[in-house]
Parts: sequence; structure tokens; C-alpha cells
Amino acid sequence: MSWHNTFLVWGFLVWIGTVLGIVLAKEVAQLTDRPCLSVVEIMGDFDHVQGIAVDELHLWLTSVHRQDKTGFLHKYNRQTGALIRHTSVHENERYHPGGIALEGDSLWIPVAAYSREGSSSIEQRDTDTLERRGRFFVDDHIGCLAVTEKEIIGANWDARVFYFWDHAGVLIKKVENPLDARYQDMQCVNGILIASGLEGGRGVVDWLSLPDLKLLKRIEGGKTNRGIHYMNEGMAVFNNQLFLLPEDGPNSRLFVFALQP
Repeated sequence: MSWHNTFLVWGFLVWIGTVLGIVLAKEVAQLTDRPCLSVVEIMGDFDHVQGIAVDELHLWLTSVHRQDKTGFLHKYNRQTGALIRHTSVHENERYHPGGIALEGDSLWIPVAAYSREGSSSIEQRDTDTLERRGRFFVDDHIGCLAVTEKEIIGANWDARVFYFWDHAGVLIKKVENPLDARYQDMQCVNGILIASGLEGGRGVVDWLSLPDLKLLKRIEGGKTNRGIHYMNEGMAVFNNQLFLLPEDGPNSRLFVFALQP
């Protein structure tokens, strides 16, 4: 065998080893292997669902009315799906609220112009009254947020870039997404970033290490009986349960799955 052919074979083996290493480095599970604990119909006449956050009693969700160019934050009873209150969040060209993050008695919400190049207002709002407490501005369309004790993490349109800010809105760094997943909603749990969205025509929920965004494990999901990917829009994790709100309103449904088979 010539040195040229030997080099090609060696390179191919290295590539195969790399691919196998990536596959073996992550745990891939199927949503269908997780028990569905409940399905709650979310009452209210809203249009396009975006992000969600949950606690023991409540569900918060954002929605955008595409025709009217308006955006809203809603608060619901998580058990019954009954609306508690809602408020508008749109302002001028920024009317697209995205994936949201719960931190204590605050919600962090990106409200962006509805275009890939649009700017965003990153807003902190009261979980009870839904009133705005503060905000800072970003010259990019931020589609979803997660929050840690020290940082706010945002991903732009299709999650091509992750931003890291301090809680005052000072940019710490930007990191390119090492994966092809187009995340729609995310949150931090015990120092791990959990993000959901679509990749290659399938829904995924990914557990990513911080700050390097290395894929640790993944749950792949199918579709609801309405033909919508489970990971299409809103996602939250709470008490070892996975909450998914994929369908637009009216008659949107909150699906609750156990994280353990």
C-alpha cells in the first residue's frame, strides 16, 4: 500500500473514531419511553405560543399575535389551565416575546423585532403582577433565555449564537452554537443548560454543559396527535418532570412527562 493510500485509510479511521466518540459521549433517549403524566388544556384566545416557565402552581407563557403584531405574557393555573392574568409586552417594532426564564420572583423575557436581524429588549418582570422591573437592549434577535445566579444566557434566531450577560446586561462573551439544533426555549438546572427545539426535522431536548455547551444527553421526541413536534415551542423542567407546550392557541395543550422511564 502506498504512503498516500495509507494516509487516507488512517484519516478515515480517525474520522470514524471521532464520530463514534461523539455518539458514545452522549446519552440519547426517546420521549416515547417516558410516561406522560398529564395533558392540560390551556384556556384562552392566543395565537402563536413561544416560551414557558413553571413552578408548583403556575404556568407562565409568552405568545405573539402575528397578524396584529402584538406580544403577550400570560399567567395560568398549571393544574387546571385557567387564566389568572395576562399583559401585553409589545413596543413599537419589538412584539415577538421568546423563550422565558424563571428566577425567584422574576421572569426574564426577550422581546424582539420579528426578523432575524431585529433588536431585542431583555425584560425582567414580576411573576405575580407581570409588571416590568427593568430591562436592557441587545442589537440582535434573542429568541430564548436562561438564567443562573451570575449570568443571563440568551440564544439568537435559530440559536446560532449564545450570549452571556451579567444581570445588569453587560456582555460577558458570545459563543457559537456547536450543534445544529435550533433551540426555542431553555433553562438552567443545577448548573446545566437544558434547551429544546428542532434539529434535522426532529424534536430534541438537550442537556448542555456550561460554559462550553458540550452535549451531555438528549431526549428525542415525536409529534402530538395534531401532528406538531413536541419540542416545537415551549419547554420547562421542574421536579424531575418535563413540560412541553408545542401547539398554538386556542386549545393549546401542556404535556407533562416524567424524566425517568
